Amino acid sequence: MYIDTIVLKYYTQIIPELLKDRWDCIDKRKSDGTRYTVYYLNEQLENGALVKCTYYPYAFTQPAVLQVEFSIPMVLYGNNYTVVEDFREAIGSIDEILANIDGLPPVMVETGIVHRVDVYADHQVGDLVPYYIKALQPLEYRYLKTAPWTSQGVQYFNKQRCTKFYDKEKQSRNPINHGILRQETTLRSKAVKKLTGKKQPNIFDLAPELLRRVLEDALKDLDLFDRSIGTADTTLQVLTQEYGELAGLYYYGLLHAKVNLTPEIIQSATKSHPRSIDRRLQKILDAGVPLTLTEHTRPLPPLVIR
Repeated sequence: MYIDTIVLKYYTQIIPELLKDRWDCIDKRKSDGTRYTVYYLNEQLENGALVKCTYYPYAFTQPAVLQVEFSIPMVLYGNNYTVVEDFREAIGSIDEILANIDGLPPVMVETGIVHRVDVYADHQVGDLVPYYIKALQPLEYRYLKTAPWTSQGVQYFNKQRCTKFYDKEKQSRNPINHGILRQETTLRSKAVKKLTGKKQPNIFDLAPELLRRVLEDALKDLDLFDRSIGTADTTLQVLTQEYGELAGLYYYGLLHAKVNLTPEIIQSATKSHPRSIDRRLQKILDAGVPLTLTEHTRPLPPLVIR
């Protein structure tokens, strides 16, 4: 089970009387000046989990839309680190919980259209969590921006996808999560449709093998799949063994610059075209070396989706 938070969309009408009794609302305005109203219902369960509901009664050219957002493990267990063993049983339990929310019309999890899903894996790496996070910060995805994620990790994102790596103990403020590096990818509507091949995907279209592929592909795109992150010593040794002393030292120097400098500074200092630099960086990857280093005294083991 790899799902944490999910946002489900329903095309449904909510009767005005129900909206007046339980829902808050806010008036909004489109760029063309058209006004519309959005309704909100946030239900906190006894275990502390939050179910967030948003209703758009007038969506212009579309039917009314209800969105329901919740964390599956939070709703079930009051935390988002306990593993869900029986997925179908879990969905049945959540259906019962949603049915008891006053003001929410009858909805079933499996009939909702998946609008967003957070896919995750927890890597138990012990005291190495900060070393992984620091080593991950210089890495880049194509077409994604790299940035810190609060004070706990790093994120790579665009409008449809976001991948994070962070310290689960710090994020949860619970020592039970000590040593856990959480890897999490958020997929929004278009990305979910592309993954499942469905125009209106439901939760059971998110097969475990697809979610596992999302997590493994995130590691592959960072060139970390089945690769350890080396120290300065081990990385230099690998590169010199692969390319000889002079070329190996050159590639090590380029890697060190890649980790510590911006692409603009490297291009300016070397008078090199970006494609030329990319070709040289590829030689480092071809030697099985990720484009980062660790400050730990030993290489960081590969991250594995279990």
